[in-house]
Parts: sequence; structure tokens; C-alpha cells
Amino acid sequence: MDFPESWGKLMGTKVHRKYLVGPKDDRDQYVLRWPSAKRSIKSKVVSMLVRGFHLDTKNKAVIDHIEQVLEDSWFVIKRNLLRPQDENRLSGNAAFRELNQGWKCPYTHRVVSRLFRAQSPNTPGRDLKALPCESIALPDLPYPHETDRSNRAKIIDWIESDPLLAKAREMGVWPNRADRIATGEPWFRIAEHSAQIDSPTLKKYERMFKEGQLNVLSCSTTMEMGVDIGGMSVVAMNNVPPHPANYLQRAGRAGRRKDASSISYTLCKPSAHSMQVFHDPKWAFSPGVIAAPRVSLESANIVQRHVNALLFSYWLRKIGDDIPKLTSGWLMEKEKGKAQIDCFIAWRHSIQSQPESKSLRQSVKSMTKKTSLDSKNLTQLAKQTADTIENIHGKWWDEFSAMLDELQRIEANTRRPQTIVDPINQTTC
Repeated sequence: MDFPESWGKLMGTKVHRKYLVGPKDDRDQYVLRWPSAKRSIKSKVVSMLVRGFHLDTKNKAVIDHIEQVLEDSWFVIKRNLLRPQDENRLSGNAAFRELNQGWKCPYTHRVVSRLFRAQSPNTPGRDLKALPCESIALPDLPYPHETDRSNRAKIIDWIESDPLLAKAREMGVWPNRADRIATGEPWFRIAEHSAQIDSPTLKKYERMFKEGQLNVLSCSTTMEMGVDIGGMSVVAMNNVPPHPANYLQRAGRAGRRKDASSISYTLCKPSAHSMQVFHDPKWAFSPGVIAAPRVSLESANIVQRHVNALLFSYWLRKIGDDIPKLTSGWLMEKEKGKAQIDCFIAWRHSIQSQPESKSLRQSVKSMTKKTSLDSKNLTQLAKQTADTIENIHGKWWDEFSAMLDELQRIEANTRRPQTIVDPINQTTC
């Protein structure tokens, strides 16, 4: 059924307008297919007919009769309800209507407007008997489109005194958030801003936040620097940043625009660093606390990691594959007893004889110059890289093999025994 695109915002989730198609239509995208008893007796419509009229699905004549009823129903719908210019959309426009009487669905615990022979439309197809639905009279909200201060007080009185609302709350179909909707109280709309979210979605969230369509952003350190998020009245940190510079960067986002007032507050956990900051709130503003940024080259592990990245990326470019599309399975899994990681280790052994070894040696030397690995040559560093990756591969393969064994065990336990039919006695074993 057609409905305005803007109505999708009122439905709680993203809704696509679907086409209603017949049981023999082969389209499969954005379609609602008319049910067929011969295709599946477990579909909701077929199951509701079977339960509602207590039909025996083991009787082929019954299945044929259900199929005929569904085909006749589809013929009537197609002839009388579908639009001539678009036979897969219901004629007329959708409309909301007020619901004063309904039933509580025992499966979704929501109100449904109609039942079919005492069955909720949400009854699962596998259920042999539908759970009973409980009738409910719904409360009538006074002043539904007026939420000024005087009417809000009247609505609050109604919420506290209306017997139908009390019954609806007791049955669990009037949640606390419905009180806030009724009184017109402001809402917080929250979104996550972290490295787990793709870049286009992050840009959309930033735009919505600037425009006031989002009230709260729950951020990781992705928001710490380099993002213009607009004006903010409150910055809340759920832990103490590790350094005063981090604290000032985050807290300083509040009150950058024309806000009359702004606040930044931090939750201090029971750790040594957090407790020290809790007892010294001016910690980030003390002179001399913020030291100049520096990179330590004294750690051999840190320098070796950069060498590992250099050699590994050099090898990946050499074999010519599309690096962004590679997976750990491509690198680690063994095919014919050998994995791609073995090729990298073999390349390490012949690194000195490679035509490009001179340029590679210069690149590694410039990276390790004046560090704790300055005295190491290319062969030694490459051996350490290969040993590290070989150790990682061993751990990865042990975990992967254990998962494969567990998967085989699960498949063996869930595999159904074969059914053997006796053509004479028609028995199964």
C-alpha cells in the first residue's frame, strides 16, 4: 500500500514500500508474496487457516481446498483492490486511524487491532495451537496536539488517574516512555561515533548533530581531534583521559559557539590515576604539566614493529594482490599443505639475493637509524620479522583448527538420520 515517504519516520524503523505479488510471481525484492499451501503449509496465513478451522494437513484434499481458497482470494484482491496502472500496489492511500479497542498479542506483547478466529496475526506458523489474546480498551489521550504548560498539567493528572491507562500499564502495553510522548517532553536521540562505524554514516551523524537532529553522540577517541562537530553545551567523559592534553582537547569542545552556559564533567573510576585527578581538579591546568610530544626510540619492540610493517607491506606489493581486499584466511589458511604466509617466510630467507635488496636495505636503515636496533642488519631484522609472523600463524592455526573440529562435531550431532520408507507397509524408521 502506498504511503508518503515522510511516514517512514513514524514507523520506528526503515520501511520500504513493497509490492503484493501472486504465488507464482518470480520476483524476490521488495515483494510480499501471496501464500500458497502447496509451497509451504507453515506460512502464517496457511497456519492460521489450519488452526482456525481445525483442518487436517495430512489430508491431500484439505491442502487442495486451502490452495483453492487462497487462489480465489488472490483473484478477488487482484480484481477489486489492486490499482489498474500498477497491479502490484493496493489502490487508495494508507491512513492512520485511532484504535480504541484491541487485543494484547501473547507473542509480541503489543496491541493488535484484529484477530482471526481468536488468533493473533503474529502467531508463529510452527505453533499447533495459538495462545489466547487478552482484550483491552485503550485510553483516549486528551489534548493530543497541544502540549503547552497548562494542558501538560492536565495530561499529567489524566496519566495518574485514568483507569484505562492504569490497566494498559498493568498489562505492559503502556510503557513509561508513552508518558513522555503524551506530555510532549523533549527526547534525547543518541548515535554512536566510533571507528566501528563506516565513514559515510559518521559524516551523516555529524551533519545531523550540527542541525540539531541528534542530541547526544557517544564518541570514542575518533572525536578527539580533526572533527568540526559544531556547538555543544555538555561534554561528558566516562573516564579520566590519560594526559592533560587529551582532557583539554575533549573538554574544550563545550561552549565554543554562542552557548550562554556549558559544562564538562568526568566520571572518575577507582583507579590510581582517576583518584589523583579527583582530588586535584585543576590537574589539567597546572603549569608545566603538559609536556611536549615526543616519540621514544629506545624500545626495540616498537622499532621492530615498524620494520615488520615495512617488510610485510613490501612483500604484499611485490606479489601484486589488491591489498585492501585481502583477508586473514587468504594469508593463513593452508592450501595443499602450504599457506601464503609460508611464501613470505621463504622470501625472507632470500631477501639478500633480491634485485631490490639495496633499496630495501636503505629503507630499513633509515628507519632504525639512532634507535636501539641501529646495529642490526637487514638479515637479522628480517629473521625477527619472520619469527614473529610464524609465531602468530601458529597461534592462529591452532585456534582455527579447534574451531573446525568444533564445527564438525556440531554438524555430526545435528545431522538428521536418514528416513527409510517401506513401500509395502508405509512405515518409517
